[in-house]
Amino acid sequence: MSFKSIEKMLNFYGQWNEIESLLYECNRLRLVMTITDHERNYISFDQTVQVQENLLAFGQKLRQVFQNVQEKRAEGGERARIFGKVKEKLDDETRSKHELR
Repeated sequence: MSFKSIEKMLNFYGQWNEIESLLYECNRLRLVMTITDHERNYISFDQTVQVQENLLAFGQKLRQVFQNVQEKRAEGGERARIFGKVKEKLDDETRSKHELR
């Protein structure tokens, strides 16, 4: 993408120097990875790096979701175990009352 095209798209941001500073800051913060060719006045976006980073971020989010699901299942299993014990005690009490009658 040419410098002129980017400058037209981001004209609300300011002059080219400000836009270039913005792109530099985005690179530094790893928000957008760009490769600047000052000789040809051209900027390309490093899609390979961005795809890898997006996959890593997705993998981390997927891992977190999996852990949350595992925790909920464990909580559900604990609840079922407690409910089973309470039900068993209630059944025992009901049986003992029926036997007394």
